[in-house]
Amino acid sequence: MSFRGGTAWRHLDTEREQLSLDLFWSTRKENPFRPDIMPVEELAPLSNFRSLRSLKLTGMLRSYQRHIWQTVWLNPGLEDLHLEMALEPCIRHTFCGSWPKIRGKWFPRTAVTVRGLYYGKDGRGELKRRVGFGEYLDKHAIGNAREAAAALGAVPDKLSVVKLTLMGFVVDSDPFFLWFNQHRLRSIDFKDHCVDAGFALPVRMSEHVIVSWPRDDNIPEAMWARQVRPGKLKLYRPGLKRKTKGGL
Repeated sequence: MSFRGGTAWRHLDTEREQLSLDLFWSTRKENPFRPDIMPVEELAPLSNFRSLRSLKLTGMLRSYQRHIWQTVWLNPGLEDLHLEMALEPCIRHTFCGSWPKIRGKWFPRTAVTVRGLYYGKDGRGELKRRVGFGEYLDKHAIGNAREAAAALGAVPDKLSVVKLTLMGFVVDSDPFFLWFNQHRLRSIDFKDHCVDAGFALPVRMSEHVIVSWPRDDNIPEAMWARQVRPGKLKLYRPGLKRKTKGGL
């Protein structure tokens, strides 16, 4: 069942060590006045948790990185972070970058220094529009969240994450140079629909971090898409006939 936010937070113990939320809102039938996508601020109470060791968020239709990373900073014992987007990134064909899908024969690289490139949108966790649409592992979102967390309590210099799992993210190298702890991080698991925008691990980190990704290269390529307004998407089930004029 998808998590609705609001009063649902009252039923979650903020001292719990594991938290898994499905943020996908599939229908407006229950309440036609509810937006199709959970508003960003509905996830703000996540930062009230202080004892998390595992955090899993799935079905995300927009970026919630501001609140996600603030929560990670405020939970120094958090080791397992699992983030899944509901939709895959869409890169503009006019963008000059050549970014491969993280799958099949793809292989991770190492680097000596931070690249200093940035493809995000003002630390929001989203790609710049000139690049495309989709979720971006945003170094500025992580850094800004640390500053916000520091106003609420003590925070470490680096993230405590040991295992990072991502689905539907565009990823480059900078967050791993700037924010992930080379003495803590041990595993990066790329699920479906992740894109390499210059991903590389620091040499010292690569010596003990295991990177995994889908080895099946038969996943169909994404088609070019256009943006649609909320409420305009319709789901058709295979095998069901659509009605036409005249009942045919």
